[in-house]
Amino acid sequence: SVEMRDALAAVSLIWCAQQALILFYTKLASPFDQLQALLVTAAALSSAWPPALIAALGVRIIANVACWPNAWESHFWCAQTDAALLVALAVQISQSPSTLFGSLSEARRAFALREASRIARWQLAFFYSSAALFKMNSSFLDHRYSCASPYVAQLLVAYLPESLAAAPDKMAPLVAAAPFMVVLGETVLSAALLAAAAGRGGQ
Repeated sequence: SVEMRDALAAVSLIWCAQQALILFYTKLASPFDQLQALLVTAAALSSAWPPALIAALGVRIIANVACWPNAWESHFWCAQTDAALLVALAVQISQSPSTLFGSLSEARRAFALREASRIARWQLAFFYSSAALFKMNSSFLDHRYSCASPYVAQLLVAYLPESLAAAPDKMAPLVAAAPFMVVLGETVLSAALLAAAAGRGGQ
């Protein structure tokens, strides 16, 4: 079993589970996919031993960057947020060279996670504010052409009661407002992340 020694171990386990699901869909078809799976497993089973976690983060960053420019923006986002944790851990290891086999004290592990979390909030705040800004154009804000309209319509059909989903006249105003709802949502999310990163919001 995996010992949950601290917050870094808990975050690492969640991250490893997510990466395992992503790798599952590759069917480990290539040696590089198999290497990623091995390192992610090692990071999970070692309770976030820094060298193992750094190695796992490193190969996942390479995997997300290697497919560019033919990739989703989320690949770029994941590579950057993963890099924040990798660098934070590497800095803590470099500042305690006498540490046996790259292990870190509880205080240094906690500090690395706090720094990575703070940086990731700044990163995501920038990403979401940029996404909102670039959507402020006549093409996106016009519900007749916006990709937000079919996206919201699909969500409404999937999750609203059938009686409402089957009534286009009731859904039409929501679909028409979809572009503005998306821009508003991304703006609010960006503001919340900025507040948290600056220490003025929740953790």
